[in-house]
Amino acid sequence: MRRVGKQRHLKHFGILVMLALLQFACGMPEMGKCESSLSAGRYLMSSDCRPLTWGYELPVPFVYGNSLSQDAIIAFNEAIDTWEKRTGIRLFSVIHENYPEYDGIEFNTNLNLIAFRSGPKWSQEPINGDPDKEPGKTVYYHDQNYLYNTDIHVNNGYALSLDGRPETFDLISIAVHELGHTLGLDHTDDPGSVMYPQIMPGQKRREPSPADIQAIRNVYLSILN
Repeated sequence: MRRVGKQRHLKHFGILVMLALLQFACGMPEMGKCESSLSAGRYLMSSDCRPLTWGYELPVPFVYGNSLSQDAIIAFNEAIDTWEKRTGIRLFSVIHENYPEYDGIEFNTNLNLIAFRSGPKWSQEPINGDPDKEPGKTVYYHDQNYLYNTDIHVNNGYALSLDGRPETFDLISIAVHELGHTLGLDHTDDPGSVMYPQIMPGQKRREPSPADIQAIRNVYLSILN
């Protein structure tokens, strides 16, 4: 966790390679003092152990950086459609599908970016990851109570596909998982959940579980109604 100005925090989530197990997993944060909270097993938490959300700021406006491939755009469009149809809530708005990226765009906390990254960029701020161990990562910013910026980075150094064929990582599964983090969902130990932190090459996990769907509806319907 890193402070970015007063009462601002930066955290990272992503899908990490567990080479010894031949599995890939999403980076897990420490729950800390929120471990005992009833919500802690499902949501990202605020400093006072409440689920982090966007509050009334739905739909979340995203831009697709011009580094994204057409397959990645298709994957994220499908993942957005899946979350919105299953929850019955308009959650996301793509306001630009070919946004011109510039040096340092990752530090613009007024822009929710989805983009390809790889190599040295992956190990630098604000991603701070291992390019050899992470096919995807979500970086999110929050103040004391609310999310206010998220960026999703997909590592195009990996073999990626739309059909989850063997030896590739399914782009749609990655997109659904990372968008779950964007909405405020944490990891879960339920292997039937799209927020389960491990996925194998060739594996598809595209459909939010009933618990995933209810977790989103529980927090956002109570805010929006």
